[in-house]
Amino acid sequence: MENTQQLQVILNKLASRVKFGLYESGRCCYFEDATKVYYHDLWDAVRIANKMERGHKKNLAELYPDLFLGVFPHKFQRHKSTKRLLLSMFGIM
Repeated sequence: MENTQQLQVILNKLASRVKFGLYESGRCCYFEDATKVYYHDLWDAVRIANKMERGHKKNLAELYPDLFLGVFPHKFQRHKSTKRLLLSMFGIM
């Protein structure tokens, strides 16, 4: 039951166009609103949203070029802090 709820949360975020990325070299997945999800749950939801079978050859950048932020070696908290700093200094991002 909990997995079904998690999948629905992810599907809702994808439908709402919330950006997401993989952090700690791909070990953790976070949406921009700081929601953490499991990598496997993310892919289960992506397959459902795109009506895809297991074994497809697509990646997140191909499927969600405007939502997928990329894979980062650092933790999500560092990413948020850097983003806030750049925004305050230069008015960018």
